[in-house]
Amino acid sequence: MVNEKTPLETSKPVVNHLASCLSKLDNESCKSVAGQAISIVKPRQFQFDQEDTLIKRELAEVFSAQKNYEQAARTLETILIDQSEKSFREKAEVWLMIAENWFEADDSVNAEIYVNKAAYLMHHLEKCVDIQLQYKSFHAKILDSKRQFTLAAWKYYSVSNQQGIEDEDAYQMLQCAVTCTVLSPVGDQKFRLISTLHKDDRVKTLEVHYGLLDKLFMGQVLQPTDYDQ
Repeated sequence: MVNEKTPLETSKPVVNHLASCLSKLDNESCKSVAGQAISIVKPRQFQFDQEDTLIKRELAEVFSAQKNYEQAARTLETILIDQSEKSFREKAEVWLMIAENWFEADDSVNAEIYVNKAAYLMHHLEKCVDIQLQYKSFHAKILDSKRQFTLAAWKYYSVSNQQGIEDEDAYQMLQCAVTCTVLSPVGDQKFRLISTLHKDDRVKTLEVHYGLLDKLFMGQVLQPTDYDQ
């Protein structure tokens, strides 16, 4: 069906229909069917780029649901991006999906590669609030993973104030901002962070995090047990 003897106008709708049906299968069936479809399409991957992408995204979702994040990331890495005619948004989505799975696999080094790839597209996607939020939160996580806690704290806090962010995500960013502030080196920037976060009413609802922040604001020295929290 996908060999060169079959016209694309005949074979592409069939493969596209197959890709659209994968989400209706159970996880194991999806992995089996998707794996076979990818192998069949591979010789003509460029011609079947859209269908190949759909299949691999569905397969990656299954791997991710099964907490096999590395396999999910590696599946997405085989999608044609640089050589394809995908839109800026489509490219950024795939790169950020790969980064997310590498983060979940506790591999910030590989995650950073794809966050950096997405960075080059952000000026084309200024109106895509969801993409911008995801990119900025991942950038903060990269700084955090590099133990650049002061920069990470400011970045997390900035993301928490972004227009369009969900409340749950905003509070998660605030928690990360406080944690990085606690871990940041002593200095003027740390004091500014403490002051900024301490007067944010949202932080006051984060019982444990606000407790730590309040101690720092009052000039108290945190004890080892405080860091365990």
